[in-house]
Amino acid sequence: MTSHQHGRAAEDTFMGTIRARGAKIYLARQRENFDFWVNGRRVEFKTARPTQTKRQSPYWQFSLHRHGKLNESDIDFYVVCFEEIPYMQKNFYGAVQAPVQVKSLSYGMPDLLKHAESLHRLFEEIVNG
Repeated sequence: MTSHQHGRAAEDTFMGTIRARGAKIYLARQRENFDFWVNGRRVEFKTARPTQTKRQSPYWQFSLHRHGKLNESDIDFYVVCFEEIPYMQKNFYGAVQAPVQVKSLSYGMPDLLKHAESLHRLFEEIVNG
């Protein structure tokens, strides 16, 4: 599976998860600079599988740019999907308010543990309207 196909599959899973919770989610039009409308908010969806550091500690990197250019003018939030977290059976969804003004976000396992509550709280606010 290519990375593009993987991203599409992750987006489909995300849409199903959000709809199952009763939230309104729609695909953005192709010319829009984000992926979804979620309860009236413009959401750019990013997913990442872990990479191992030299110390064998996993980290997740989310690229926010397209072709090296960062355009956050039409984005309210980034929803980030952490895949394959050790000892977890499901993906973890979090959110970050835009603009972040960086081309990528990186979280090591200690960062994820430290920020999981605030990332997930903002995600819940988006989903619950």
